[in-house]
Amino acid sequence: MLILWDETYSQRLWCNYELAVHAKTSAGAETITIVPPWMPLWTLSWFGITASLCCLFSGGQSLVLDAESHVSLLVSLIRNYFVPPYAFLFASIPYSWFCLKKLKWHKLLLDEMAHFDFVNAKCALEMDRREIEEQVVCLFDEALEPPIRVAFDDLDGSGVPTLETDGADGALLPETIREIRHITSYPSKDEIIHCFNSYVRGPLRDSVLTAMGKEHEIPLKLSMLSSFPLWFTGLVSVFGCDGRSDCMKSATASGYTSVPQYMAANAVWSLLVAPLFMMILPPLMLRTNQCAEAAVSSRTWQMALGSVLGAIVFFLLDVLASLQWALFILAVAKPSPLWLAGAMLGFGLLVWSIWTLLGSKDLAPSRRSLAQHLEDLG
Repeated sequence: MLILWDETYSQRLWCNYELAVHAKTSAGAETITIVPPWMPLWTLSWFGITASLCCLFSGGQSLVLDAESHVSLLVSLIRNYFVPPYAFLFASIPYSWFCLKKLKWHKLLLDEMAHFDFVNAKCALEMDRREIEEQVVCLFDEALEPPIRVAFDDLDGSGVPTLETDGADGALLPETIREIRHITSYPSKDEIIHCFNSYVRGPLRDSVLTAMGKEHEIPLKLSMLSSFPLWFTGLVSVFGCDGRSDCMKSATASGYTSVPQYMAANAVWSLLVAPLFMMILPPLMLRTNQCAEAAVSSRTWQMALGSVLGAIVFFLLDVLASLQWALFILAVAKPSPLWLAGAMLGFGLLVWSIWTLLGSKDLAPSRRSLAQHLEDLG
């Protein structure tokens, strides 16, 4: 079941009824996919902003590097790939705006699910409320289920008693159930509705946390999608030879000894390492703007503080990426144990950062169905 959960979904009685029907017939909360309204906007915005940045910073003239020694090549690489900090401030403004929106909408979704109450849902025609509530109660009322009879006298040869149902004729009528419910152990109407509320607040909300995380977290798939423009730009870098007609000149200027070495190194960096750096930017920006949101109450100041802090994060990430790029070139063009160890250490830290920010989950997927919650009432 696909649910487009906005801020009014939990307030609509008919939507809650649809959710109750699926909860009754499904095996667990993992069969329900919830798509909040911020997700497509977030995805398109990050994809668009990243694509714009890739267009702005690509296609320029190739850089001539000082390859006389290891140190001179390292310094010239970092210097030539250095981007002024003010450029990151301009890029951070739209990023921060969408991050603050995502934090607000995602938190609202989790809060609505945490305080879900079927009774408080609204209905355009109040005359429908009683009928819908009765339908929901009948869906999960175990008293209306056909009774099960255990035939101990008729064993099937394996020593295990067989279970039989009495069919529809053996079930009590709803009117009879209502009359005798107070002297039975069957759950009351309020208890059944409370159990449905607990299902939404518990397993269903846990499934959302497992799939999308908390408000300051982002799924791995969305982070990968935001780095797609960098992969496309990387293809241009691999096959474009920095805009030169002679690829050997680009290879020599970058410190490589051959064109295959130059293109292979560009492929590894542009199609693997650089997109990995871009993947950790969304969760870092979300956490940065969450700090800004907690520090000040004014939306304007939150935007300003988030943009400044985001620009700092963006700048530091670019410096680390430039350093990793320089170490990678040195490890390929001028192999030595020192530069190779530095490049491998940097790549290991990058993978660890991705796993910490995007890969680990505190919650395991919940597979408890509503039927199991009803069993707890007994």
